[in-house]
Amino acid sequence: MTVVCKGETIPFHSAIVCPRSGFFEVAFYGGFKVGSITYSDSADAPWLTVVVTGQEGLTKTINLSEDSLPMVRRMMKYFYFLDYFEDEDDDQTSATFSELELHVQMFSIGDKYDIICLKNMAAIKFRDCCEEHNVWDSVDKRKAAVKTLVSAVPAVYKNTPDDDVILRPPLVNTITERLNKDSALLHELKDMCLQYPKFSYDLMEATWRVAHPEHGRQCWGGSRGGSPVESPGSSSARSAVERRWPVRRNSTGCI
Repeated sequence: MTVVCKGETIPFHSAIVCPRSGFFEVAFYGGFKVGSITYSDSADAPWLTVVVTGQEGLTKTINLSEDSLPMVRRMMKYFYFLDYFEDEDDDQTSATFSELELHVQMFSIGDKYDIICLKNMAAIKFRDCCEEHNVWDSVDKRKAAVKTLVSAVPAVYKNTPDDDVILRPPLVNTITERLNKDSALLHELKDMCLQYPKFSYDLMEATWRVAHPEHGRQCWGGSRGGSPVESPGSSSARSAVERRWPVRRNSTGCI
């Protein structure tokens, strides 16, 4: 059993991977007949290549070349270690993604391949990371945090729907809290506000709620409803993840 991405072949054990991913489970145990069958570049699944050979044994390969190779590597390691590592020695990732962007990408790939545990983990790590970037006790930390927060805006708003209550609120909350302490951040956000009107609206709404605490922390998005806006890393924010994706346990103990 192998995954191919950008020319790299990654072998894996279906007994470990399939119980943790609805996508892989369907791809490998979806009733393919023994024989010689190849699916590739179809309208329904352009990323899927399945080759079935032999009497009992199955040789199957899934082509994930449309995805980022560093993210696919982390996803495959996650299946075995039940974690992904931010400080992994990967020059391509460090040169491309900030830590917040990494968590967004892992959340996105977990969502794409129906890996509930990975989505939960990435969402919680994202919130914790937002909280860490809300502490600026030096000029260097401020510069690094501003760069990280600003770069996370397109990553979040490109990879989540407008009614998202998992990644957008903690990012907007953190930026709003920093704006109250450092107005210079507004200049850094100008381009993001122009490129992503929904981010501008969310930022305006969060700022208004801070200025009018008598209204309380009501529903994120006003009439759209959704979960309450929570501070990053809070226990209620974590429970929001569990409400969005009910806990699913399997024989591996993964939730």
